[in-house]
Amino acid sequence: MASDEGRALAEKARRQLHERIMTTPAKTILADFERLPLDVLFGFAPATVAMNAASPLGRALMRREVEAALAVEGERTLAEVLDGAKVLPPLRAYLRVQAEGLLDALLVEPRFGDWIARWLAE
Repeated sequence: MASDEGRALAEKARRQLHERIMTTPAKTILADFERLPLDVLFGFAPATVAMNAASPLGRALMRREVEAALAVEGERTLAEVLDGAKVLPPLRAYLRVQAEGLLDALLVEPRFGDWIARWLAE
């Protein structure tokens, strides 16, 4: 990939892949997407978002995606959007575990106990 020939071959392969994806029916892509190991893909999400956020093009694409989502879902409550996406129950369970972990950490912190005692005394 370091040579001019290697870079040219990689660019040609990228263009061919892009052309193939863009000419494939959406229903085929969606059917293929549903067979992917989403847990593995979601593991790559933070790094992918960070990489995209580092480039002007990536930031512009993410901004447009957020604007498009707001145009469609902007008047709905967060609970309605999450429920429609069928992620509300697992998200609630995840947040409950996270909150319990935070609460456990706070309860062993002496300064938190002092703060609670002062707050209750008021």
